[in-house]
Formats: sequence, C-alpha cells, structure tokens
Amino acid sequence: MARYDQALATIDTALLETVSPPPGVSVLITNTEVNRLTTCLRAAEADLNTAQETHRTISARLPLRQVNPVKQVLDIQTKLINHAIRIATFNTIAAMTRAIRVHTRYAHPNHRTHTLVRQKLTGRVDIDPRDGALQS
Repeated sequence: MARYDQALATIDTALLETVSPPPGVSVLITNTEVNRLTTCLRAAEADLNTAQETHRTISARLPLRQVNPVKQVLDIQTKLINHAIRIATFNTIAAMTRAIRVHTRYAHPNHRTHTLVRQKLTGRVDIDPRDGALQS
C-alpha cells in the first residue's frame, strides 16, 4: 500500500509538471507519454492487487495444531462440563453475595462482598452450628 501511495504521489507530481508548462509554451501529451509516466503506478497497483488477493485466500481461523501443536483441544463434553461448573460457581457466588447484602448489615460495596465470598469459597471455613457464622 505504501509503494502504491508513493507511486501515485510521484505520478501526480510528474503529470502536474507535464500539464503545467511555462507561459507561452504549448504541450501535447500523448497516450504514449501518459503510459510512460504511469508505468510504475500500474506495476504497484498490480502488486497491491496480488497481495490483496493472496490475503483474501488466507483463512482467518487456523486449527490449533497449526498454531500451537503442544496445546490440546478439549473434548466438547469436557468443555460443556467446564462451562457448567463455571456457570454454577458464578451463580453460587452471586446468590451468596446477594444473601449477605440482604440478610446482614455488611455495608461494603457489592464488589467487596463478591470478593469476600470468593475468598471464603477458596479458603478453609467452618460454619459454627450455634450461630451459623462462617469461621476462617
């Protein structure tokens, strides 16, 4: 593209010089002269068209084994199970966050409540049977 733009600018300059002779001088521009001036532009345009056509033939998506042969593609059922676990985890955290905000006097912003629940779910906690409180 840069080569094409540069050739176009060069031809514009050359054509401007050709069609703008000094006062009192007449100029006759023939097709041969225009073809001679635009030869580099046509070559750059052909190269650009070839590059764009080649680019269109390259697939936007490649199989993982071509990009990174070491990685494994998860089986579809395994992926579905992983997604189900993630969704269930998110829903559990959201429900616990909502319960803490509604049923306690925990007055921190919602994102801090969410962080608290995530920390409690990933760490060791016990629920005291006497008062139902979480104990880390």
